[in-house]
Amino acid sequence: TDLGAVPETVLAPPDVPATSRTGWRVPPANARALADGIAEALSMRASQRAAMLARARAHVEAHFSLRGMVDKTLAVYERLIQQKSDRRTR
Repeated sequence: TDLGAVPETVLAPPDVPATSRTGWRVPPANARALADGIAEALSMRASQRAAMLARARAHVEAHFSLRGMVDKTLAVYERLIQQKSDRRTR
């Protein structure tokens, strides 16, 4: 659901094309939307499920890996250090 999770962890229309979907997001307390999502998932062919799984894994590994987190954190520190250095040279 859209409850409590960062929406970017699951890519779903209308934010991305259906061909880029990595799962379903449904509003909290919306049983009809949840049932529709489950029905759609169950109606997928095995090849479609495998493709979605591959997209989801690639998305998570690219955006939420330990290496990615470290790289993004270091980039923030480097930017802050550079800003402080720039202020000192003025």
